Amino acid sequence: AMATVDRADVAILAALLAGEARGEPVAGQLAVAHVVMNRARLGGWWGDTIRGVALKRWQFSTFNPPGDDKWDAVAVIADRLAVAGDDQWAVAEAALSGVTADPTDGATHYYNPALADPSWAAQLAETVTIGAHRFMKAGT
Repeated sequence: AMATVDRADVAILAALLAGEARGEPVAGQLAVAHVVMNRARLGGWWGDTIRGVALKRWQFSTFNPPGDDKWDAVAVIADRLAVAGDDQWAVAEAALSGVTADPTDGATHYYNPALADPSWAAQLAETVTIGAHRFMKAGT
């Protein structure tokens, strides 16, 4: 049986996917969704809910505040949902329903090496590259 999915979580995840991975293949969008879920499952500093992880400041660039005090989560989510397509909604729904395997092997981070080479990447181990994104997790 499919898990009951919180509709707000689906919307927040679809918004995040629209901003972070809309140009990626569905497999790449699914991988980003699993990074959010992996962080929520691990908890701690990242938060332990989908919305807490997705909206944590400075974690997902599509939700970065434009200025110190001007960030309005509702407005930002609405902006991203305005460009979210069927793929983003379907991926968010499927991932949160628990019917998809994690294609990232537990990754908690990703980046686009064509855009940036973040300092934190040196401390992590690559698990997989899907589309334009390189997925990473703590080394063992």
